[in-house]
Amino acid sequence: MLQLIDPTPDGGRISSGRPILPDNVPTRAQRRGGSLMTFPHLEFDQLNSLPFVSDGVRDMIEALEPAVHQFLPVEVTGRDYVARRHILIVCNRLDTLHPTLTFPRNERGFYDGVIGKPHAIVHRANAIAGYHLWHEKYAQGLFASDELVGRMLVTETSGLFVSDRHEAV
Repeated sequence: MLQLIDPTPDGGRISSGRPILPDNVPTRAQRRGGSLMTFPHLEFDQLNSLPFVSDGVRDMIEALEPAVHQFLPVEVTGRDYVARRHILIVCNRLDTLHPTLTFPRNERGFYDGVIGKPHAIVHRANAIAGYHLWHEKYAQGLFASDELVGRMLVTETSGLFVSDRHEAV
């Protein structure tokens, strides 16, 4: 079981964006029932809700935010392959949502958008300045700067899925 270094409640989501103790982190993961056709060697992947990244992706992130995030080595196996990857623990936990332009929000202030209904995520530009990868304290998901996403797109990082570009004001 993964454990936070500092589990002190801060009003946000429970664990995202916080460093973990490396003691109980698995060093091997297995893709079951798949082959390289089903699960190719993706450079940016996800297994059991954890991002798994290649050395190249790790290097891109480290170039922009050195010594901020945790990259824990893991060997991913499948029926006919082995790949060395890193479990990415994003260690920026930010409160960047614009107080009035991000909607809808629930009574605790968490973004509560529903596909098909009016919704918007707008970041405060001064709150994200200088950050390249973070978890939002009051919303789900992994957020990245235009610069980091741009670098990944230029290098055609496999497995990368960019869902939306959010506005910053």
